Amino acid sequence: TDRDGNTLAALSSDLFDASAPLTRRQVLAPLLDVPPAAPVEVDALAATLAWRHPRQLRRWTRRFVGETLREARELGMVAHGCLTGPARLLLQSGPDDEADAAAVLAAMNRALPVPVDHFLVQADLTLMVPGPMTPDLAEQVTAIADLESGGAASVYRISEDSLRRALDTGRSGSEIVALLESRSRTPVPQSLTYLVEDVARRHGSLRVGVASSFVRCEDPALLAAVLSSDAAAEVSLRALASTVAVSPAALREVVEALRRHGFAPAGEDSTGTLVDLRSRGSRVPVRAAT
Repeated sequence: TDRDGNTLAALSSDLFDASAPLTRRQVLAPLLDVPPAAPVEVDALAATLAWRHPRQLRRWTRRFVGETLREARELGMVAHGCLTGPARLLLQSGPDDEADAAAVLAAMNRALPVPVDHFLVQADLTLMVPGPMTPDLAEQVTAIADLESGGAASVYRISEDSLRRALDTGRSGSEIVALLESRSRTPVPQSLTYLVEDVARRHGSLRVGVASSFVRCEDPALLAAVLSSDAAAEVSLRALASTVAVSPAALREVVEALRRHGFAPAGEDSTGTLVDLRSRGSRVPVRAAT
């Protein structure tokens, strides 16, 4: 929405503001004049901006200033109403000064925690991650476990559902156990190993697929001849048993493909009753002559 509360379209040209970087710097600049770690209220900041930039008085509403501070908090530039150390250096640095840029980067590295590449497996089937994870570890952990509590030290729980989700991505039970053993700084409980192996053993024992039509034949030799013909490749026929095959193509397409290659199939419904596949054309109601 704009400053008057009107809703703007997501791709509207009104959302582009070439002066936005300058405006954001103007909002944060007064925070440089207060001592570090001294909080500033939104109303006081809005009043200061109105005093410093009276020609832009209409811009410095409490909502506008508060939303700008919210964006700065989400970026880590403002915390508890005052500038953070890296943000203070950034606002004081020149736009093209490499030394200032290096100082800001060093301050950010000191402020941000170092990513970890390990976790601690606990006896209650949870993983405790003592800090932010590296991208590779985060991908592996979120695949096999569900976040239970976040914070400086996150806790992820391993369950049958989370393990099935990991197995659905193509991972095997042995790969999951190897991941736990290689990334954990604590011994992997035997109960967790048993859980992974049990879920992996039962996973995929039932298979669910997609099929639009089926082909069945009492003669396995005839069905084998169908599967070895070009018709099978044309409609993607796949054998499920010696007398049954399935296809993602529609029934009429399968029948027509088989007939083009010299076979004589008949269509049937779910009860085994033959289906008349002749084209009946369009039916148009006939009006009685008056």
